[in-house]
Amino acid sequence: MLAVTEADVGSQELLGRLIALDPERYGHQHKRTLQRRIRDWRVARVQQCLESAAVRLETKLEAGSRVLPGVN
Repeated sequence: MLAVTEADVGSQELLGRLIALDPERYGHQHKRTLQRRIRDWRVARVQQCLESAAVRLETKLEAGSRVLPGVN
């Protein structure tokens, strides 16, 4: 999946790829919609990462491991 393997690809480059794949289906009029979708995908991915980090931290705290060795 492109969103996972090439997370830093911008909307302009992605739109160019889509147009090259299927010019009858995609055009420059889709640019703003694509920008919104990319923004939404990135926000969702950040939220997933934050939730995953929070779960890992809770698991470590429950197990009694030190979060910051030498500090706590």
